[in-house]
Amino acid sequence: MIKVFLNGLLVYFFIALAPWVSAQTICNNATGPHGDYTYEYWKDQGEACMTLGPEGTFTFEWGSEKLNNVIVRTGVRPGIGNEIVKYAADYQPNGNSYLGVYGWMQNPLIEYYIIDSWGTWKPPGSIAILGTIETDGGIYDIYHYRRYMMAIAGPGYIDQYYNVRQSKRTSGTITVANHFNAWRALDMAMGEFYDVSFFIEAYQSSGYADVYELSITHTEPTAMPSIVGDVNNDLKIDIIDSLLVAQFYVGIPVEVFIETNGDVNHDGEINIIDALLIAQCYVSQNSCNF
Repeated sequence: MIKVFLNGLLVYFFIALAPWVSAQTICNNATGPHGDYTYEYWKDQGEACMTLGPEGTFTFEWGSEKLNNVIVRTGVRPGIGNEIVKYAADYQPNGNSYLGVYGWMQNPLIEYYIIDSWGTWKPPGSIAILGTIETDGGIYDIYHYRRYMMAIAGPGYIDQYYNVRQSKRTSGTITVANHFNAWRALDMAMGEFYDVSFFIEAYQSSGYADVYELSITHTEPTAMPSIVGDVNNDLKIDIIDSLLVAQFYVGIPVEVFIETNGDVNHDGEINIIDALLIAQCYVSQNSCNF
């Protein structure tokens, strides 16, 4: 009886200990399997450590005088573009940092960000807003930036896409297909997926994060994004949308017209000013501040 009791106690002890035994802490550049996902850790210099938890979760602690730039992420490779990321995190940045969905595309080479929260600096800075997208209970501003940097294929000029939530959050759902469709609607090039990951990035800062819930599924989104300026719902903002707004304003019947997308200056009316703003957006994407 005593032997059976001791055996049972040992089994319970090892089951309870298993998550701690399997935990892996990474403090230098590495990539590898993380359950059903893939993790990646990258930094240029400094001290920061990522500890892998169960089912794609992780903790991340960073900060030193020598720390420059570090990115940690868990996700799927290569990804297929219809991922739905559900997460919850205790996110405590001190300085420049951001959290959300991140990844790369190839042919052409693109680095993309879908940012739900940040530290003291809201990325990507003073770049002009190209438009907005409303999805998953929030509004995201859309940006496009080209810069010279170290990329997955080596140093060079690459395109960076940013969708940044107007209000911060540290838990929720990110339907990534809606963001990809919004970029396509603005005629932003799309490549082949390298990965779709949940990430935290930090730059010359310190902080701590515990991503205690994370799941990435491949369910098709239930609704298409609502893109301000796209009144005919073809996922593009072009001169046709401008003409349709003008027709709507003068009373000419329009077969397909989404009124909520027509009031681009948000003054409560759809008029010729909205038509002119959409036309201006079409000829110069830098003016698409809807």
